[in-house]
Parts: sequence; structure tokens; C-alpha cells
Amino acid sequence: MSPLGQCHITNAGQSESYGGELELNYQASDTLNVYGSLGLLQTEFKSFNVGDLNLSGQAFSNAPETTAVLGALWGRETGWFVGGNVQYLGSALSRIETGGERAEMDSYVTIDAQLGYAWDSFAITGYATNLFDETYFTYLSGPEAAAAVGDPREFGVRLTKSF
Repeated sequence: MSPLGQCHITNAGQSESYGGELELNYQASDTLNVYGSLGLLQTEFKSFNVGDLNLSGQAFSNAPETTAVLGALWGRETGWFVGGNVQYLGSALSRIETGGERAEMDSYVTIDAQLGYAWDSFAITGYATNLFDETYFTYLSGPEAAAAVGDPREFGVRLTKSF
């Protein structure tokens, strides 16, 4: 990126991407629902040259090989409910910078939770995202350089009306 905030966009000559996701949702009882998912992804630039820079054989930016979620929700359609989930995102390469050096962003785990009460067509929910305030990067240009940090811990209350 130039000092003026401009960027150069170039298409890869040839690339390959394949993967899949398995999602399971199990109603364990009248009040307990357990769910999870696993995603696997392989990416590769087969032919990608930008001037003197050859990125052939490298993975796509921001494309982790593994993602996973495991969670549960306890409660009934009306009345009290509580739930939470654990999310894992595997390591990934950051975007391509001038000069070709690409930083690897570490894998991370976040935990979300909710507690609420539902009645008629309404629900009020207290929630927390990234409960333990895990610090993770969504962009990293290199050690002690420019970076973007993921969402911090958030607490909130939500009122929902279903139609």
C-alpha cells in the first residue's frame, strides 16, 4: 500500500481452492440442543506473478485451513434459556504486501455466551461475545508493523420480536 492509501489489484494467473464443511445439530432432549461444525480448506496460487514477485505455491490470504464451532443451547421456546459456543479459527497468511513478505496470523479461540427469557413472540437476551477478551489479528503486515485486531469482548442486551 502506498503512503497515500492507494493499492494495486492484480488477478492471479491460476489458483485452486477446495474444501468442505460438516455441520451437526442434535436435539439431545426437549430442552437441550447441541451443535457443531468443522470446516477444512486448501488453497493455492498455482501461477501468480506480479512483476518480480512470484507467489506461486502459496496459500490465499485470510484462508485458514481449519475452522470449528462447538456449542449448546438449553431452554424451551418460552421461559429461561442459556447457551454458549466455542469457536476456533486456524492460522492464516495475511494479505500480500509490496515486497512479497506475508505474515502468518496465529490461530485463536473465542467463546460467546447468552442468557435470556422468551415469552409469546419476544425474547430478551444478555450476551457476551469474545468473553475472555482474546486478542487476535485480522490483518498483520509483519512484526512490529501495521495490524488490525479482531473484535474485543462485548457485553450487551438484545430485545427480539418475532413476526
